[in-house]
Amino acid sequence: MEILNTLKDWFKPAPPPDPEIQKALGRVCALVDPMLNTLPALDQTLQPVLAHTLNYCQHIVDNLPGPFEIDRQAFSVSPLVHALFATVEDIALMLAKSQEACKCLLTDSEPGVEFVYAMLAARWQRKKGLGMALDGEMLQADALIETLIFADHVLVQPADSLEATREKLCQTAFDSLLKTFRVRLIEKRNERALLQEEKARERDQINVMRSMGKADKLEEHTRRLQDVETRLRENIEALRPENIIAPLTEFLAAPEKALRLEAMRITVDRSGIVAGDDQAGSPGQAETLDFQEIIGRDRRRYVGMLVKIRRSDVLEAAQIMKDVQQRYLII
Repeated sequence: MEILNTLKDWFKPAPPPDPEIQKALGRVCALVDPMLNTLPALDQTLQPVLAHTLNYCQHIVDNLPGPFEIDRQAFSVSPLVHALFATVEDIALMLAKSQEACKCLLTDSEPGVEFVYAMLAARWQRKKGLGMALDGEMLQADALIETLIFADHVLVQPADSLEATREKLCQTAFDSLLKTFRVRLIEKRNERALLQEEKARERDQINVMRSMGKADKLEEHTRRLQDVETRLRENIEALRPENIIAPLTEFLAAPEKALRLEAMRITVDRSGIVAGDDQAGSPGQAETLDFQEIIGRDRRRYVGMLVKIRRSDVLEAAQIMKDVQQRYLII
């Protein structure tokens, strides 16, 4: 009986992958290369590394600060919100431009939902210039100051619950990693197109040199053609589905190289002027702010945080934007 049970275990079909892994496999085939779906045992090959990558994406989302409430009152009392927006009107402008948040309220959320949750991403930079600054107890004009500026605010993956937003962000992080790897394949395909053009040119040159009887030039272009053909074969081999798996697995095994959060701490006053750490909590209202910077495919510098916004504020901002658009149409 033990032998029979052992044989049954050997020939027992492998259990289906976890639903999350199965969904991730679908995203891999959709975003990286649809031909990967033709490979046998793709799920067994990628399952361990996909589990690791999904856990890493969840870790990224779990380490986003917040949720912070964003509204007029928060702009007045929260140093973080005050630093993020130049004026309180910029909050309404961001909400008015967030079509995703409006769509979330109109289609996905229940009428009784009070808040919309999302990740707020904003591009930041430190800009140097001349301005007024305190030098000890003296007010100095035309002093060299550094200002912290945030721009291009955007709400990412809004939802009517924090859990739903976190789930969407985890999927967005995973998709971002796959798109980063896909860039490598796109570069390879572009290289293949250039090599094919170069191959055609060298063949034309060989025909010309042969007709002109220039043996030395003919030999030179023949060597060039052989080199191009070698590189082209290597390129074609690298783009075969079965040869994509190894570099993809290596890439997903170290996702932190392509997407990560970096802690950022800056001390600023109420005007957004960068101050020294020794001025934090001083009478000049300097505050030390902690952010998480998103390092990924986009080389621009963004901070990210979880926020919650009142449903009424989003709807009011959307109505204002709609009225403005109608006014422009009438004009």
